[in-house]
Amino acid sequence: MKTTILKTSRLFLLLALLFSYQAEANPTKEDFSKPYEKSFTVTDNAKLSINTEFTNIKAVNWNKNEISVEVTVSVDAKDKNKAQDKFERVMVDISGNSNEVNVETSISSNFFGNSNNNQIEIEVLIYYPENIQLNIENEFGSCIFGNISGSVKADISYGDFRAQNLSHSDLDLEVEFGKIELERFQSGKVNVSYGGFTANAVSAIHLSSQFSNNRIEYVNHLELKSAYDELLFGEIDIAFMNTEFTSLRIDQLNKHLQLHTSYGSFNLRDIAPKFELIDIESEFTGVSLYFNKEVSFAFEAEIDMGDFKYPKELTHITFFEKDMMDLSLKGYIGNAKDQA
Repeated sequence: MKTTILKTSRLFLLLALLFSYQAEANPTKEDFSKPYEKSFTVTDNAKLSINTEFTNIKAVNWNKNEISVEVTVSVDAKDKNKAQDKFERVMVDISGNSNEVNVETSISSNFFGNSNNNQIEIEVLIYYPENIQLNIENEFGSCIFGNISGSVKADISYGDFRAQNLSHSDLDLEVEFGKIELERFQSGKVNVSYGGFTANAVSAIHLSSQFSNNRIEYVNHLELKSAYDELLFGEIDIAFMNTEFTSLRIDQLNKHLQLHTSYGSFNLRDIAPKFELIDIESEFTGVSLYFNKEVSFAFEAEIDMGDFKYPKELTHITFFEKDMMDLSLKGYIGNAKDQA
């Protein structure tokens, strides 16, 4: 019994010494913050330029001809002197005039030299009128905006870009290792890599995507280039698509589709009775098309090393030729005999 007590006592002593050593090696740190704030009266269609890193941005609409910028840098340190040393290694610049406002943040290369002493947060809060023109580059941080009626050029990496309505015809968005989430996208181009693009309504878009998950509820005019993606479109009027190694689904097609697809899958769940054209070129891809019962159309199909299934009770075949692994056929469904 005495031996057990001795061992237990030694254990408590060792734990106490270890705790004391850790407390000395990792002294208690405090949070310190440094604010920056400027406001500018601006004209209509003023330009807001943002170039930041390791920064989270929240931008809110208001009904003033003014852009207000608040930047808060927060660090943890043992004391004020240590905190000040960290603040000096963070660059914050807010400048501008009535036509343009610039916001910049950056961190010196030696800030992260000690992995145990590198906690930092840079938060930006912006109030702005809806009619600005936005030019933003942000790395390692996310951005949230309201409505913007002016042009938008955004280049985001390792972070997300979210906004409500982007209603200009000159939109240019690019994100890498992040997501774009919008309510409405008027017209322009989007480039996504290793992330995703989501929008409820799109008028016209040129979408280039790879290794991403994308979803658009409604798009009037789409030009798509895709590789290694998961794509879901709710409703499309007109689309020109080129995909490879991509899973593609369209819930409803209203007018026109031209698709070249390889090494993937394609599922078109509903086709409007008055659609104009469907032109599909497929290689090593499973294709499924579902037509409305009221539809009438003529078709041509050429299949190499594949199969073509159709509702035989509704289909009239006017030409059929099979040679080894190749299949060619023409025909019509419904009242489209004159088109065949």
